[in-house]
Amino acid sequence: MNNTLPHELTEQWQASSRLRWGVGLVAIILALYGLLLLSDFRHTRAEEYLASSTRLQTLMAAKDDRDWPQYSQQIQSLLVKWQSILWSVESKGLAQAELQSWLNKLFARLQLEHVTFDVTAARRVNDYSSVWAVSAEIEGGLQLGELLELLNSVENHAKLLRFEQVSLRRAGNGYRLKTLLTAYFVVAAES
Repeated sequence: MNNTLPHELTEQWQASSRLRWGVGLVAIILALYGLLLLSDFRHTRAEEYLASSTRLQTLMAAKDDRDWPQYSQQIQSLLVKWQSILWSVESKGLAQAELQSWLNKLFARLQLEHVTFDVTAARRVNDYSSVWAVSAEIEGGLQLGELLELLNSVENHAKLLRFEQVSLRRAGNGYRLKTLLTAYFVVAAES
């Protein structure tokens, strides 16, 4: 029976021009698909080569550069500048306490009696292991002068403070403020 199968296929192949055209068309489609795969592979390899070549040229140029001490000094001065504007504390728990203390003093100085705040837990800033952000949700009623003094105090503070969200609407003869204020801390040791 096994000997008849190849014989039947040969007879059908010789008798049917549709079968020959169909198999030829499938072979052409497979060949075109293979060529497309090769083209994609070649294109990918060419992009990898170009990226590697560019990286090599950059490294070769950097190897000959003699200004590395100057670059190091520039980076060091940038680091000192950033550290001077970030709040500095010993632990992330103290970061929360520091922001809370500063807000208490600010609200007492500005005599903001109808404004409350809630300090949230410290969270890491992106991938920086020693930089933490602490936010405070501030909400309450303010007169225009109080609002301007609050905004001025935050804007002119020596350390980095940022309003993440601000919602301000008219309420009677004053304003209703709801905001999220964030302070950034350099933490010496995690708690």
